[in-house]
Amino acid sequence: MTQKEKILDLFRRRRGKVTNIELNEICFRYAARIFELRKEGHFIKRDHVKKSVYQYTYLGGPSSEPGAVEPLNGVQLGLIDNRPFDD
Repeated sequence: MTQKEKILDLFRRRRGKVTNIELNEICFRYAARIFELRKEGHFIKRDHVKKSVYQYTYLGGPSSEPGAVEPLNGVQLGLIDNRPFDD
């Protein structure tokens, strides 16, 4: 099982909410794996809990099931600032 598969499995087992402490038990570079999962179409939100603790919430991902509802994109979720860059 790859690190990304282990992370997705952890999200499934923990009902979509895990902390950076739990992710660190899977791999030290969990942020890179989260980045890769996001690039593959998974929506994962990060919230600051306290000091150096962050909670990651799985909001949905790619699905090939007929009739599956596409998850909202990062702009719709407010995860990405949609303002233009200042030059």
